[in-house]
Amino acid sequence: MFICAHCPYVKHIEAGLAALGLDYLGKPVSIVAISSNDATTHPTDAPDGLKRQAETYGFNFPYLYDETQSVARAYKAACTPDFFLFDRDFRLVYRGQFDSSRPGNGVPVTGKDLRAALDAVVEDKPQIVDQRPSMDAISSGWRRPSQRQPLQVFAEFVAELRRLSANSTVACNIPNLSPASYRLPRMYSHIPFLPQVEP
Repeated sequence: MFICAHCPYVKHIEAGLAALGLDYLGKPVSIVAISSNDATTHPTDAPDGLKRQAETYGFNFPYLYDETQSVARAYKAACTPDFFLFDRDFRLVYRGQFDSSRPGNGVPVTGKDLRAALDAVVEDKPQIVDQRPSMDAISSGWRRPSQRQPLQVFAEFVAELRRLSANSTVACNIPNLSPASYRLPRMYSHIPFLPQVEP
């Protein structure tokens, strides 16, 4: 999921995100949060601010800082919050809202929509068809176009996630890794925004 510290729509569901992490702890799913906002225009979205947010609400999942915004661009993340759910075959099966609650609309924060999607993946059931985007959310604060290809960005991101897999409640930088030649395993080839690459 793409979130940040300053967005009022994220702030509205922070406790719900923490509850989600706790409720799915020990289940065969992994949760990762990413902030891609430009910290020069949104200082609270710098790593120190993200760390405070994670500690304040007890996030038990990795929280990464995408300084170059290349990961967000590869995913075509459009706002915060923005949720992406992949199944066990790494196919994108859900991209929708947390729930119908918005600041000021009086609807309780439950995470109903995302939880239903997660449960469908865990229980190997058909995915929900009515996927409503987080259309009311705040557009991400872009800095500059990415010059790297989605395949390279994704490979770097996966490598960084593997490195961080043993940590919890982390706020760290996704580094600018030097260009390298990556080959994407076939299991990742169903992700819509990535090119098909033979093993």
